[in-house]
Amino acid sequence: MSFDSSEEPFLRSTSYARSLRRGTRWVGVLVMAMSVSVLLGWYLDFAALRSLLPGLLDMKANTAVGLSILGALLVLRGLSKPAHKLVQVLGTSVVLLGVATLAEYAWHLNLRIDELLKRVERNGVQEVVLATNPNMTGEATAAFLADRLRGQVRVTRLASGLPVGGDLEYADEVTLGRALSGRREMI
Repeated sequence: MSFDSSEEPFLRSTSYARSLRRGTRWVGVLVMAMSVSVLLGWYLDFAALRSLLPGLLDMKANTAVGLSILGALLVLRGLSKPAHKLVQVLGTSVVLLGVATLAEYAWHLNLRIDELLKRVERNGVQEVVLATNPNMTGEATAAFLADRLRGQVRVTRLASGLPVGGDLEYADEVTLGRALSGRREMI
């Protein structure tokens, strides 16, 4: 079978494109496999899996999630007809995860919740005393932690209410209600 010389560059470029797509898919599968192994390391609390190579720092779980999504994107892009809408959604989710991670580092937002949950599981903790600020963020964090820890350990909260030397005249309803619900017997 002979080819016209004018068709030859096109055939080469088509086979080249096919091999690039195949390579992209394999790289995507490799990236997904590495990131899933890191996630398994976090889930099973197995330190050897949380790092790509011995002696390196552990990969954060959110980084592994981002890499697994990127691997899926590479696999999808390596298909001859990629699902453009799915690629856009996955790409947007990687960007949002990256922004959230940067915000966590920029504003030092590491609440260390995963470390607290592991400590409760491992060390036989009997009570967790929640001490968060009495504002909306603190209340939401306390409610989240109480929900996650319920059934595993006793969860209590620091008393809140009227400060010593405070004037009742300036106390709001919520503060008075908390002070009343946290009242104790006089000894």
